[in-house]
Amino acid sequence: MEILTAERECTFKLPGVKKEDSGNYTCVYSEDKQPVNTVSGVEKNAIFIQVTDFMMAQIFVKTPHVFEGDNVDVKCTHFNVKTPKILHVYLCKDGIGVSVAAAQTEEASFKLRQVSKEDSGNYSCVYSLKKHVTSSVTSTSFKNSVIIQVTVLTDHERASIEMDVHHWWVNVIRLLCSVGVVIAAVAVLIIHNFCSKRRHTIKKK
Repeated sequence: MEILTAERECTFKLPGVKKEDSGNYTCVYSEDKQPVNTVSGVEKNAIFIQVTDFMMAQIFVKTPHVFEGDNVDVKCTHFNVKTPKILHVYLCKDGIGVSVAAAQTEEASFKLRQVSKEDSGNYSCVYSLKKHVTSSVTSTSFKNSVIIQVTVLTDHERASIEMDVHHWWVNVIRLLCSVGVVIAAVAVLIIHNFCSKRRHTIKKK
């Protein structure tokens, strides 16, 4: 591209860029007019522009370390676009799309149900204005990603947790029964005092 100017600064606009426009860009200048296709730049002063269908989003997981059989809630947010159009948000595992959701706001939610050991991996979020086949979506950057680790319990560990849960419920029931007994005793005492005062008042009359 060429601009004729006497200013110390000039701006080029690349309209409607495509993937093929990705590459290293440099600026050079000359006092003499040269054919554009014969001009070459210096690579050390270049910037690389990447044109892609996908943009990275932030990913949030409340608890990345979970047990087998748990449900995991994943949220994708911070979409860097200013458009009223629907965005197609993709959840990727180890760089490959595994799920898609449509978003019109600043957030898209995913739920991993009853996870297993095979669900462990590096998860990230990307989004696009275009709809793609989920399995064809890729995420090459792990900068904005989280590692979900699924722990598989042995039969002994599972039995131990179930026993702890059982004891916890037993203690809660005992506490509720104790509180119930106290409330009943207080109620009986109040009723007794009320009846005693009423009988005393009737006798005076």
